[in-house]
Amino acid sequence: MSKNTVDMAIFGDRPLSGVRRGEAFTVEPARYSVGKVVVAVKKVDGGGFKGAGARLAEALGGKWAGRDHGYQLAPQRAVDWCDLHAAGADARYRFFEADESKDIFELRDNKNLTLSQARALLRAKREDPLPGFGIA
Repeated sequence: MSKNTVDMAIFGDRPLSGVRRGEAFTVEPARYSVGKVVVAVKKVDGGGFKGAGARLAEALGGKWAGRDHGYQLAPQRAVDWCDLHAAGADARYRFFEADESKDIFELRDNKNLTLSQARALLRAKREDPLPGFGIA
């Protein structure tokens, strides 16, 4: 029995499981960490490399938890993961310690974005028509 008291209402009507972009994913409260959410992402084709969902979870500060079989994130960061993954965002690998300070998100032909810039693009998609984004 889990003692995690994460309020999953923070996710609203976002899908918490399914298949998107060739990856099966689930989002659920962490079983072994209080106040955390686990994002489990697995490539459908079974390839050995990390997919976009896993790279995105790591870029958002997720740490792999073998016991939970996914990336542990704070609930708000898991909401960000759901929004960014649904929008088709990607993130670069972080190979070195110096990469921690670099802007690593990619969204709609925009590269080297910070998390706040990527969030602004997502909000703009919903509210304002922007040239070049296919929104009439």
